[in-house]
Amino acid sequence: VYEQSIKEGSKVKNDTNITLYVSMGKKTKTVNDVYNKTDSTAISELEANGFKVIVTEMPSEDVEINHVIRTEPARSTVVAEGETITIFVSTGKPTEYVNIPDVVSEPLEQAKKKLTDNKLLVSVEEVDIAWNEKYLPEGYVVKQTPESGGSKVAEGTTVTLYVSTGVYKADVEIKLPQDYDKE
Repeated sequence: VYEQSIKEGSKVKNDTNITLYVSMGKKTKTVNDVYNKTDSTAISELEANGFKVIVTEMPSEDVEINHVIRTEPARSTVVAEGETITIFVSTGKPTEYVNIPDVVSEPLEQAKKKLTDNKLLVSVEEVDIAWNEKYLPEGYVVKQTPESGGSKVAEGTTVTLYVSTGVYKADVEIKLPQDYDKE
């Protein structure tokens, strides 16, 4: 009651009508259903309906990146006008971490299969073998980066394989006598 027709403490006759003015409370609104909408669309719709919006990001197996997973309060809930609605926006699938297998000394195709089976991407570079390195025939992996055995990496990380051309490479410096005839 925020007002009455006769002031408090006034004397009245029995059966006198007194009018009471009762507040209906704050104006209310229904939380928009913005599930699976883009974050920008959801924010626009909620703000247009008179709500304040907070964005919280989280991974989701099912909801596309930058789309709304859920709201708090939940969609279709009746709340006070101007209430703050938190939208939970998908950052995509949760990142999975995998070990990098050691594929050095393996044939290229076998090495690629091991890496792709582990949900890693592969980049290949052909290299000549330095004179002081172990000889591996053409088509065999002589080096990989990142190397195996370290900490786990995110799925989709690119592993570069350096594959032997089968050629030894050596830089040799030969000093000729000063009186050497170039002809």
